[in-house]
Amino acid sequence: MKTTEKSENAKYYLQIAITVCIMFGFRFIPAPAPITPYGMAIIGIFLGMVYGWTITKNGLIWVALLGCLATGVTDYGTCAKVLANIFANETMGLLFLGMFLLGPIMQCDVGEWLMVKLMSSRFVKGKPWMFNILVCVGSGLVAKISSSIVVVLLLLGIFNQVFAQAGYKKGDRYPTLLTIGLFLSVLLSTAMFPFNGWGLYVTSAVQKAAQISTIDYGAYLIVSVIVYFVLMLGYVGMMFLVRCDVRAIRELDIRELEEKHRHGLNKTQKMILSIVCFWVLGSIVISLASGMEGVIGLICSRIGVYGISLITIAAFMIVRVDGKNIVTPKSIAPTVQWDTIFVMAAGMFAAGLLTSGETGVVEAINLVLQPVLYGRGEFVFLLLFAIVCLVLSNIFNNMMVMFILASVLGSMYQGGSLSGIYTATVLLSLSTILAFYTPAASGFGAMLHSAEFVTSSSVYKWGAITMLYILFIFIVVAIPLSNSVF
Repeated sequence: MKTTEKSENAKYYLQIAITVCIMFGFRFIPAPAPITPYGMAIIGIFLGMVYGWTITKNGLIWVALLGCLATGVTDYGTCAKVLANIFANETMGLLFLGMFLLGPIMQCDVGEWLMVKLMSSRFVKGKPWMFNILVCVGSGLVAKISSSIVVVLLLLGIFNQVFAQAGYKKGDRYPTLLTIGLFLSVLLSTAMFPFNGWGLYVTSAVQKAAQISTIDYGAYLIVSVIVYFVLMLGYVGMMFLVRCDVRAIRELDIRELEEKHRHGLNKTQKMILSIVCFWVLGSIVISLASGMEGVIGLICSRIGVYGISLITIAAFMIVRVDGKNIVTPKSIAPTVQWDTIFVMAAGMFAAGLLTSGETGVVEAINLVLQPVLYGRGEFVFLLLFAIVCLVLSNIFNNMMVMFILASVLGSMYQGGSLSGIYTATVLLSLSTILAFYTPAASGFGAMLHSAEFVTSSSVYKWGAITMLYILFIFIVVAIPLSNSVF
């Protein structure tokens, strides 16, 4: 074995050893109040997983598995309890359903056909920056009326084919930034409306904490829509400023694939695309109808997007073309992205434990926030508040951070030290939803880190620049606009 190979192997095993030491050794550091010894153990597991996901070049699953093992030997319980609970949430269920929906599309080359149609269209062909705008603006709008997870999975599948065809490598600047842009667009769109999704969670939490009767939904909507378009179009501009190399997209040669698909879709592919269209239209109709009064509204609310997804998957399994099933469980198996599943499950699980009452982390956050936020002028407070929201929601679980900061806003408003409660509410909604920097920040953060053409280290590098850009947009657009419309 060559010296360089020995050196690489030694470095490889050293990094694994460091990951293990952080996960299992951090718990022996004395816990500073109010953090508990159990809290120190969970913090160590969280930090160990972040480090492992950053340095690994051999998949992400082993880090998640070690994290589960390390949790099983804490006061949480046993490894059996960890395995029983790690996948027990709605987001993981929708992820599994999304992969079953994506499987037939990719397996039968429908995804490749969609890629060819997109990249050969007049709107995109030879115009990489139009392609970037389409992704960074359009993806969120489509996700808003369908399913965010399925839209992301489908676009990631198309990205993989485009980037591979163009010759990009894993962790290159352009694939990383465009993938981050996709997630930003989808995440931000979920906070766009104050009467459903993330926007409703935030406005309801602040109303309860501050004991205010209502929040002007119209003003919120004006701010959120303008910030969405400004932030996402500006993000494409940021990609240009940091000199993303898009020459390979401009010169992308797909003539061979165009020739392959020149006769259009075959009967099987047409059936698959028809079922997918049923899922898209069904998701839109069921979402609109679930808000209706009476029996129809009740039934639709109970079925929801999950039910439409179950019907669609069943249709894939039932329908036959020329006497053959178009999809079987065996044919879908190769398209299941196990890295994404395990990273998402472990990241969300660790984040939930980190902010549980037994760790003392929430109390520690509140102690730190008091001297940072209290007693400031309004603009300084809003600026610091935006920074706190972005940083904390990209480290810890963003849902828990949102509820913690909503209670902080409520106590400050009731105590008379905060007058701009509505602007702060908009900032809380738009900033805590943009949780992508670590796999534990949100489910989409975990999906981003497991995307095929990015690495965790490239996400940390370009994600930091992206968060500075987001903060800039909040300062020059979101805060002044909110102050003027509320």
